[in-house]
Amino acid sequence: MNNKKITKLYYFSFEGETEKWYLEWLLNEINISEEARYKVSFRLIGKNPVKAVKNLTLLYKTDIYHICDYEDKKDDKILKIVIDSIRKAEELNDVKYHLAYNNLTFELWLVLHKNLCNRHCTNNKDYLQYINSLYNEKFKSLEEYKKEQNFKKILSKLNLNDVKTAIHNAKHIMQNNMNSGFKQCEYKKEKYYRENPSLSIFEIIDKIFDDIGK
Repeated sequence: MNNKKITKLYYFSFEGETEKWYLEWLLNEINISEEARYKVSFRLIGKNPVKAVKNLTLLYKTDIYHICDYEDKKDDKILKIVIDSIRKAEELNDVKYHLAYNNLTFELWLVLHKNLCNRHCTNNKDYLQYINSLYNEKFKSLEEYKKEQNFKKILSKLNLNDVKTAIHNAKHIMQNNMNSGFKQCEYKKEKYYRENPSLSIFEIIDKIFDDIGK
C-alpha cells in the first residue's frame, strides 16, 4: 500500500525575514505531522511582488499571498503602495494576488498564538512586552527579538495547536471589529481595517489547515 502523501503548493511573498522564518517553520511542522492528510510546499518568492512574478513560470492561474505590516493608519499611503504593487504583478503574469496584512505588525500574529490581544497598540514596539511575557523571554528591543537565533527560539516554543489558537483569536478580533461598527476600507479589491488590532494573515493559514485536513 502506498502511503505517500500528496503535496499541496502555496506561493508567498513577504516583507521581512521573520515572516520567512515563520513560513519555513510552519512548512516543517505540517510536513512532520502525522495527522495532516497532505504535505505542503511553500514557494517563497521574495519581497517585491512585481519582481517576483517576472521570474515565475506557471502552468495555470496561481494564487499568491503577500504578507506585510500595516503601520500607516493616517492615510494608508504605504499600504496602498503595496496593494498597487500586487495589482501590477497580476498584470505581468497569470497570478491572483491576495493581501495578508497585520495591523500593526507581524508580532501581533505571534502574540495571538499564545493569547487573545484586543488591546489597541499605537507603536509596533508595544508588542515586545507581550512577546516577552507570553514566551518567557527578556528581549530588550524588537531588533534583538528579530535576530535569527532569537526568533527561531520563539518558534521552537510553538506547535500546530498554537497556530489553530492564533487563527481562532484572529477571527475573534475581526468579528469584534465588525460588531463594533468599524468601517472596513477597500482599495483595489483589498479590504482592511484601519483600527488596531486587525489582520488578514490568518485567512491563508486557515485555508492551508482546511486543505490538509488539520
